[in-house]
Amino acid sequence: MLWGGSSAKVVLVVEDDPSIGELIAAVLMLAGFDPVIVRDGEHALRTVREVAPDVITLDLDMPGIDGRAVLRSLRSDAEWRNVPVVVVSANSDRLSTGESGQVVQTLPKPFEVGELVQAVSSAVQN
Repeated sequence: MLWGGSSAKVVLVVEDDPSIGELIAAVLMLAGFDPVIVRDGEHALRTVREVAPDVITLDLDMPGIDGRAVLRSLRSDAEWRNVPVVVVSANSDRLSTGESGQVVQTLPKPFEVGELVQAVSSAVQN
């Protein structure tokens, strides 16, 4: 897990690939966010309660509890249903209509760094 400055907006980065998770976190930290990295869906659902993120970046394809199950769980919980989610996944185009309505933006992998920062910044402002 990475913990940055306390005044920055917290971004929960849910990504099972360590190199991609670290890349996302580094980009977001340079953009002034406070990224917290988790590697699986189960840990994401526990950590969301611990850190109360302002936005979540979510990979869909993870072993165990995948990103779709994380998204369903978040959206069924009154406390977390309004936290913006940016899907960052190689299979982001496979979201169903209902699922895509639950995310603020989808970014395919590989993603453009500027698009990632823009998507997270926009999600925090909405």
